[in-house]
Amino acid sequence: MTQNTHTSSSQEDPGSISQLQNNVRQAERRFQGVFDQAAVGMALVSLDGQWLQVNQKLCDILGYTRLELRRMTFQDITHPDDLDADLAYVQQLLAGKIETYAMDKRYFRKDGSLVWAHLTVSLARDKTEAAQYFISVVEDITERKRLEEALYEQQEATRQMAANAEAERQRFYDLFTQAPAFICLLQGPQHVFEFANDHYRRLVGNRGLWQKPAREALSDYDPHFFELLDTVYTTGKPYIGKEVLVYNGGQESYFDFVYQPTRDALGKVDGILVHAVEVTEKVRARENIKKNERRLQLAQRVGRIGTFEWNIPSNKIIWTPELEALYGLPAGGFEGRYENWAQRVHPDDIAEAEENLQRAVAGGPPYNVEFRVIWPDGTTHWLRGMGEIISYDGQGRPQDMVGINIDITGRKETEQQLVRVTQELQDFASMLEDRVNQRTEALNQTNKELQRSNQELQEFAYVASHDLQEPLRKIQSFGNLLEEDHGKELGSGKMYLDRMRQAAARMQVLINDLLTFSRVTTKALPFSTIDLNQIAQEVVDDLEVQIQTTQGTVEIGQLPTIQADPVQMRQMLQNLIGNGLKFHQRDVPPVITVSAELLPATEEEGQAENPAPAYCQLTIKDNGIGFDEKYLDRIFIVFQRLHGKGQYEGTGIGLAVVRKIVERHEGTINATSTLGEGSTFVVTLPISHAAQQEYTYDE
Repeated sequence: MTQNTHTSSSQEDPGSISQLQNNVRQAERRFQGVFDQAAVGMALVSLDGQWLQVNQKLCDILGYTRLELRRMTFQDITHPDDLDADLAYVQQLLAGKIETYAMDKRYFRKDGSLVWAHLTVSLARDKTEAAQYFISVVEDITERKRLEEALYEQQEATRQMAANAEAERQRFYDLFTQAPAFICLLQGPQHVFEFANDHYRRLVGNRGLWQKPAREALSDYDPHFFELLDTVYTTGKPYIGKEVLVYNGGQESYFDFVYQPTRDALGKVDGILVHAVEVTEKVRARENIKKNERRLQLAQRVGRIGTFEWNIPSNKIIWTPELEALYGLPAGGFEGRYENWAQRVHPDDIAEAEENLQRAVAGGPPYNVEFRVIWPDGTTHWLRGMGEIISYDGQGRPQDMVGINIDITGRKETEQQLVRVTQELQDFASMLEDRVNQRTEALNQTNKELQRSNQELQEFAYVASHDLQEPLRKIQSFGNLLEEDHGKELGSGKMYLDRMRQAAARMQVLINDLLTFSRVTTKALPFSTIDLNQIAQEVVDDLEVQIQTTQGTVEIGQLPTIQADPVQMRQMLQNLIGNGLKFHQRDVPPVITVSAELLPATEEEGQAENPAPAYCQLTIKDNGIGFDEKYLDRIFIVFQRLHGKGQYEGTGIGLAVVRKIVERHEGTINATSTLGEGSTFVVTLPISHAAQQEYTYDE
């Protein structure tokens, strides 16, 4: 009993403390074995990043010993670009937001190289859930990263090749689209349109082509076109056409084209590339060249021009039939050598002609000389020879010259006639000069007479303004006094006194009008800038009594500012407006309108593209009695009246004064009229004057 009790006590209780400690130690040994022999790097890391415990695999991955690592933190060997992300995970782990994290990151090995690792981290806590340390598992993924990078590079290369292929396809597409040619791509034996550039679509009338067989899309084309396509597709041989005539839209066009078979990867024909270029202009140009050559030949015959080619080393010369004709030879009659030409040149001209020719051969100015030739019939003709060197040998020596000869016989004869005519003209000019001198002397004498006449006119104006008017004033004054003192005694004689005074008054008006007419030039003022609006208004004010008497209306439009004699402009407007008031219809109030229009210079005066106004056109229109236009040439002449004195007052000088004023201002005046409807006077005046004349006038 006792022994059994001892035996039971001598055996260990599985639940005893010692047994538990033994189990823990075994577990720790197993964990340490797993920790040390793990195929991945493992480490216990303090909360501040200090390596606490590392296994050999981690040392192998990082290239450090365990002792070296335990003196470092994981921050010390983490790549800077990965550190912020790692620390952010650490903070989330410590805050309890996550239980574990994993990331790919880079470490610096002891030798300075980089190693890629897949890091998995969890947090060890005690029984109170307080953080103790980090458990890190580090797997070397450098090779995987290298393979991934290689795969990425391969994929990038593939994508780049695809992009390049697409770019090359786009480049060819753009090339075909923008090429100045007609291009389309046909696929399969039915020649289905896969591509056609804008030029080709316009060529076929912008009809729908995409994915249509050629025979359907171009059903109105010549069947021969489709037969050619079939032949190219079945034989695999390209077809080339040169300057093929095509009727396109009813017009003739010429094309160079190629039907080029296309092949798949196995070399089998799978389509046809059609490439065509319009050469209509080239064909037309060649035809024009031929026509021009024929015209040139005709022109040479008509214009008596011949061409030659001279091979200098051999002295052989080729003449055209036109040139042979200039030497009096039949076609083919020239022997073809330099010596044969020289024999036909006039002996007096051969030296100069050869000297000019040899100077051109030696590198001097081009051949250009005039000489005479003697025809087989003995007649002499003038030619002008011209030519240039067109080719040289390897040593720079001249080889060939081309040139022309022109028949100038007619010109030479004309020059001789011109010499004779020139001499005759010189003789005539000498005689004409004598006559001009005589005429000049006569003009000088006439000018003196004119000056004397002008002086007499001025003297007459002075006499008229002083000596003639003084007796008239006395007649009127004495007549007035006679009526005042002896009016009752005169009886019926007063009638004669009134007629005498009326005659004197008409005489004074006539003298004043004549003075006005003569003073247009003898007492004119210099031109100055004046406002015609102001001048017209002053005239209306002066005529106020007459306007009220006739119950008339004067309408003044917008008038311009011009350079003119202000006094004469006032006189001109007063005469024209006054005539409108005077010659009005009975029981019809007169209406006078004054308007203006600005006109540009004429083409003869150098009108610009956007010309500034150069003229002012004044229009004075009334509704008066008018006149018959057959008398238009009389109304501007002094003393010419279309009505008797009993009908309308006046001396017949007013319009003559207006015309003289307008002419002095380098203008024009015209009139239109209809009896019973009124008259229109149109005055055209320059707005400015380039140079004003100087006038002398009496004070």
